[in-house]
Amino acid sequence: MAKARVRMVGNVDRIREYLYGNREANAYIIRALNYGPEPFRLEAEFDSRGGVLALAAVWEGEKIATLRGDRQVCRKWFARWSGAYSFYDLEPQLAGAILMDLRAASQYAWRDYVVWKTPHSGGSGRISYAKPDLAEWDRISHLFREKYEKVLDQVRPGDKDGLVAYQGEIPVSVMYLEKVSDTMALISSFYTLPGWRNQGIGTKFLQSVLEDNRGRNMVLFAVRENKPAMAVYEKSGLVCQQELVTLNLR
Repeated sequence: MAKARVRMVGNVDRIREYLYGNREANAYIIRALNYGPEPFRLEAEFDSRGGVLALAAVWEGEKIATLRGDRQVCRKWFARWSGAYSFYDLEPQLAGAILMDLRAASQYAWRDYVVWKTPHSGGSGRISYAKPDLAEWDRISHLFREKYEKVLDQVRPGDKDGLVAYQGEIPVSVMYLEKVSDTMALISSFYTLPGWRNQGIGTKFLQSVLEDNRGRNMVLFAVRENKPAMAVYEKSGLVCQQELVTLNLR
């Protein structure tokens, strides 16, 4: 498992406490802190009692930042990095406040996300799926890229596992299961081939993975405008946790 390359500016224990206070929305930050291999930095400013006033998580290689907390401090960070970084998973009120008074707003495209978390009770549908080895994942990646122009990320067993649902010998739906902590995981890049959609495959695939990980807190980030995907998550019994905003550089 890759060890995260992390630089933390501030009281480490207070920063962790702050992040775990809303662990679903902060899942990608916690994962990067615990396991992510990318160069990653956390900065924090503290109030007079030593609590976290605001926090910035920065993926330096990918030029991505996430901001949390006090709007005035977050505006300062945004002004420092605007035009060079995209800003992921911001609270809507913070995103609106940042963009209202900064010229850099014209450089960004707003996109709404919804954070879903483990259901209190889900559906009962199941489908067989597998966690392929690296050779099989490479074969599936080549097939998806050449035939469907869909690029899949590399997997890291035990850290970022690839899961595949088959129909016969045909891989028709994929997702990643990314470890956040010992009790929490992210479902990401959930994708079903176009010719196999609207057949209940994606819903049963997701329900099966949720059922098999019932002892873990499972989190999924979804683009609000992707209505078919949102319907799958609702059918699977996932609970909407909160809304976030990503500001991508145009």
